[in-house]
Amino acid sequence: MKRILLSLSFILLQINAECLTELDLDFDSCDLVHLSNAALNDICERIGLDMEGHVLPALYGMDEDEEAGVGQVKTRDFTHDDYVRGAEECLLIEDEVNRLQDENPDYLQQLEREALLEDPEIFAEMITQIISNDDALLEEITTKLAGDRELMADANELLEEGETLSDRPEVIGVLLAKYLSEDPSLLDEFEALFDMVDEVVENGNEEGEGRDEL
Repeated sequence: MKRILLSLSFILLQINAECLTELDLDFDSCDLVHLSNAALNDICERIGLDMEGHVLPALYGMDEDEEAGVGQVKTRDFTHDDYVRGAEECLLIEDEVNRLQDENPDYLQQLEREALLEDPEIFAEMITQIISNDDALLEEITTKLAGDRELMADANELLEEGETLSDRPEVIGVLLAKYLSEDPSLLDEFEALFDMVDEVVENGNEEGEGRDEL
């Protein structure tokens, strides 16, 4: 009997030793439940999701804590089963995104753009990043914006004396994100810029290569 227990313990140790990360999953001898909380959290991070900040609170209907501020949720101690459920949700989301990407790539691109328009601050940062690394694109956008009196009036309030839009790419980012968010009909005028934003999103905020004519 003692020998049998030792053999079983040895087998379990072997299984655990070979079931440490997402790469070890076969959903048979190595399933999500066998992974550590850290490994389960890594699955969501790989996909770009925040396990404790967004996934689990959404699954359990945890409301934002008004006293803690916007975006802060009421905390609770999550169990291993919670992490397993969260990792399952992240993998399901990834499968759904991949399915949509295969069926209609343009639909996902549109969702990404709409999400950016709903968060002008992040959108402005991405625009600034792109035009700061492309002098020709910066010049083209500056020339296009210079013809907009309303935008230039707002720009002059942000520029120091003697500065131009070309000197302050971050000002262009802020103003362009603001105007596009308020009036999406202007998107067609900046299609090339949006193509580069899409590339940044797809490459995990890596710099896009090349550019199209506006």
